Amino acid sequence: MPGALARIHDEHGDTVITDVLAHRYDRWNAMDLVGPALKQPVEFPAGTQWSYSNTNYLIAAMIVEKVTGDTYGAEIRRRILRPLRLNATFVPDDAATLWASGPVAGRLPTAGRSRS
Repeated sequence: MPGALARIHDEHGDTVITDVLAHRYDRWNAMDLVGPALKQPVEFPAGTQWSYSNTNYLIAAMIVEKVTGDTYGAEIRRRILRPLRLNATFVPDDAATLWASGPVAGRLPTAGRSRS
């Protein structure tokens, strides 16, 4: 299957993998992602049905940050991960690194990128 990995297929059509790779380090704040979702018409009146949405997690993180004055990740680490000693669990951040466990424990820098 030559070239089979050259494309990623999704519900919106074909996306060339080079486009995905070109934007893999792009950064957005929560409002950049929530804003367009809030412009969409509601699917049903509140409280009448249920539908999964990643947007809800972003809004929850925004509330945590507004109420505490700290980042969502910092609050999850402080209030949940550390007290429960979940040392192999982490909140993803914008670091261009990979996590590993076992004999290669720790952070592994990705090719060509480093965290400043």
